[in-house]
Amino acid sequence: MKIRSPNSPSTNNQSSGITTRLFLFVKSILRFVVKFNFIARHQDQIAYAHIKDCDTVLEIGCGTGRFLSLSPNTIIGLDGNIQTLSTILFKANLMVGSAINFPIKSKSLDAVHCAHLIEHLNPPAAYAFLKEVARTLKPGGIFTLQTPTMWSGFYNNLTHIKPCHPSAITRYLVEHAPDTTYPDISDKFQVIDLVWRYKPILNAFYFLYPLGIHTTINPLHAWFPVNLICFITFD
Repeated sequence: MKIRSPNSPSTNNQSSGITTRLFLFVKSILRFVVKFNFIARHQDQIAYAHIKDCDTVLEIGCGTGRFLSLSPNTIIGLDGNIQTLSTILFKANLMVGSAINFPIKSKSLDAVHCAHLIEHLNPPAAYAFLKEVARTLKPGGIFTLQTPTMWSGFYNNLTHIKPCHPSAITRYLVEHAPDTTYPDISDKFQVIDLVWRYKPILNAFYFLYPLGIHTTINPLHAWFPVNLICFITFD
């Protein structure tokens, strides 16, 4: 009769094999989550979930209409490129206009959506864009934004001017941060969601705690409607 010691090579090999299989399984799950998170349509669906019940939505820089196609009856597509707008084949409400001067009345929109645009704007234009968002949203309106933050390939695109971190948005729309160049735009916005492309564990945290960003909340928000920001970032 053979008796193996607990530390025999066979036992160690079995333990090592189980650990390796477990590691590969976890790795495959994380790879799937990250790959699925990469899909543009998935990012669109996350943003759309926040505004699907809104009656009047303006998409800034609608491009070829990928996000617009989710609800052509309620989403107005605005873009400065007429040729790009001409490629949209389905029936939609389209407008030619600028991202820093919306041809829209003040406080008339339930939601504003923008994807992959703000990183193409220089700082003065980005600031003007945020001012237009604040001007045109109704009290209690929602602003959804998709943009890449800094990553190794950011400047591979010649039209990328500056990455825009979420804190750069909240500085002017949520917080009271002194800035002699660009003063606060509003203090009546509140972050409701923040999704990172390559941080699935952090995404789960923000799902459980929607107000993941620590902000200075004005006490008046208890009596007045608060605008909401949903960030869909790509880092």
